[in-house]
Amino acid sequence: NTYPLLSGRMGRGSAATPAAVANNDIMMRIVGNGYTGTQFPSSSPSKIDFLASENFSDTNRGTRIEFWNTPTGSNTIQKVASFNANTVEFMGSVNPQKGFQYTPNNITTVATSYTVDFTRDSMVRMSVNDNMTITLQNYVYGKMVEVWITNSAAQNKTITHGCLANNSTSKL
Repeated sequence: NTYPLLSGRMGRGSAATPAAVANNDIMMRIVGNGYTGTQFPSSSPSKIDFLASENFSDTNRGTRIEFWNTPTGSNTIQKVASFNANTVEFMGSVNPQKGFQYTPNNITTVATSYTVDFTRDSMVRMSVNDNMTITLQNYVYGKMVEVWITNSAAQNKTITHGCLANNSTSKL
């Protein structure tokens, strides 16, 4: 009933008198670094950081994990993704474009209009009891945004949307 452990422990101050971890302190770092033919670069081309996302106390210990990589043809490291307890943030494109199942944008009020923002939305859930107009903003070729609409009216309603035949193979 045991398991191997890779652990990083960090505190401010000294070993004799440690102090609490502060917001954005790196508590542990895993690095990948390759020989260039002449050197091992001082800056890491790939790393995973485990960070504090708030000042630590006995009751507050929020953290996040950041992934960093260097793009092909470059020597400048860039943040790829950041994960915390309730949010995932991706920098750049997620492939396939649908990517992960993000937390849906739940529209809690009955809607008559909505703007699908391709840079923000991956799934939208809403209820309608009247006709609805949907517009598109920041369209990204190949990205899929799911829209779930529940008709809470007793009769049919019209959903007008901004998907043109040249950028959609199916109706909304």
